[in-house]
Amino acid sequence: WKCSGGKVDFNFTGVGYNDAGWWYCSHGKVDFKYNGLGSNTAGIWVIKGGKVDFNYTGRYRFNNSVFTVRGGKVVS
Repeated sequence: WKCSGGKVDFNFTGVGYNDAGWWYCSHGKVDFKYNGLGSNTAGIWVIKGGKVDFNYTGRYRFNNSVFTVRGGKVVS
């Protein structure tokens, strides 16, 4: 869950993080089935199984566009 001010933020969709890792949340809840790109204030990230894949480096195709990724983060 993505919490803000002690409550679940059901309006949040994007990448959140905690001690267990960086996760893709949809409407405040981790979406473990999501594979694609997600973003937060630190950048745009490759998501696999709901979690940021920091090991991914290479080209990534998403919505008919190709991105260059290093360490899970889109760089161009």
